[in-house]
Amino acid sequence: MTLRALASAAALSLALTSCGQGTTTPQPASSAAASSSQPGQSASPSQAADAGPSADQKARAQKIAQGMTPSQLAGAVLIQEYAGTDVTAAAERAKTLGLAGSILMGDNIPADASGAADLAQVKSSVARLRQANAGRVWGTLISIDQE
Repeated sequence: MTLRALASAAALSLALTSCGQGTTTPQPASSAAASSSQPGQSASPSQAADAGPSADQKARAQKIAQGMTPSQLAGAVLIQEYAGTDVTAAAERAKTLGLAGSILMGDNIPADASGAADLAQVKSSVARLRQANAGRVWGTLISIDQE
């Protein structure tokens, strides 16, 4: 498989899982469907056929991926880790490289005067990371490392 084909497949996957326009919130399975599948059992063929993106979502993702360069396709599936609580360099790197998002590790979470996580500062950092990729057609992934 060529690098472009691999990157296209990765970008397609990202676009299909993004929270863009036209997507819907998954609904819980009906109680009959939920009770028919026990842990460790496979989904029925009808349940498996209903899984995954719609034809419209696939077409939208393919259109997006076709307009991207190999560098953009590669960046669209990469998540960065960064050091410290200053998000400035991480936001600039996300913008420059078109990264899919960032993972927040323990040293990225600032503490308030009492030693607790400063949630206002975390919220501000996440907003800056999201803003770095404003204007593109898929969202920014923000992950949190928690053991």
